[in-house]
Amino acid sequence: MKTTGSLTDAIASFELEFSGDPKGATFFNDLFNSDLKVYIRKANEGSGAGNVGYSAIPLSLHGNAPFTTILDPPTLDTADAACRTTLTNSDTIAGTFGGFDATEGFYIEVQIVDPAIRIDQIVANIVYANGTIING
Repeated sequence: MKTTGSLTDAIASFELEFSGDPKGATFFNDLFNSDLKVYIRKANEGSGAGNVGYSAIPLSLHGNAPFTTILDPPTLDTADAACRTTLTNSDTIAGTFGGFDATEGFYIEVQIVDPAIRIDQIVANIVYANGTIING
C-alpha cells in the first residue's frame, strides 16, 4: 500500500479496520489466536537503514503478545516482532512501528489460517509522526 502523504513523511502507526465474518467474536480474537495472521513490512525507514522492503523480516499484528519493544530486525512471530497496540475486542486493530517510523508506505500480508474467516474489506488509516492522519 502506498500512502497519500509525502514519501519522506514518517509513518508512526496505523489502524486496520476489518469487515466481514470473523471466526471469533471479532477480528481481534482471530488475530490473538493466530487464526488470522497479518504481517507488516516497512517499504523504507526514516533513518534510511534497518529492516525494510517486501522481503524484510515482518512485524506481526497476530499472536497473544501485544506491542512492548520492537527489535529492528525482529525475530519472526515472537514478542519482539509484535506491533499490535489494540488490547481489547475490536474489528479495528491498531499497530505501531515502535519508534522505527516507516517512510514510502508499508506492505501488508494477510494469511487466513482458519477457512471459516471471511474478510470483505480492510481499510487502513495512517498516522504520521507529525500527527497528520490519513483515513483509508
